[in-house]
Amino acid sequence: MKECPSCHKLLEDTDCFCSYCGCRLDSIPYKEKEPQYQGNYSAYRQSSEDMPSLGYALLGFFLPVIALFVYFKQKDNYPTRAASLLHGAFVKLVLWVIILFK
Repeated sequence: MKECPSCHKLLEDTDCFCSYCGCRLDSIPYKEKEPQYQGNYSAYRQSSEDMPSLGYALLGFFLPVIALFVYFKQKDNYPTRAASLLHGAFVKLVLWVIILFK
């Protein structure tokens, strides 16, 4: 336990400021901890080959059944490109519902 130099209240050893008067305790310099990332940074980097694809989106729009098979084949290696297939199929589904219920 340590004592605040301003109000003389007892504080924890780890306190940087007095919880009673707000006085900064100079004996312990204030430091922010930097975040420690334990994972693999390269897993989150997007490769130049894994970019959104207009061609895949068009394939998903015009041939959604084939696009579904291609999606499951590509989703582990190229997740962003494979998502383009689903985006195209989803756009077709939304347009189909709009036209059907109009």
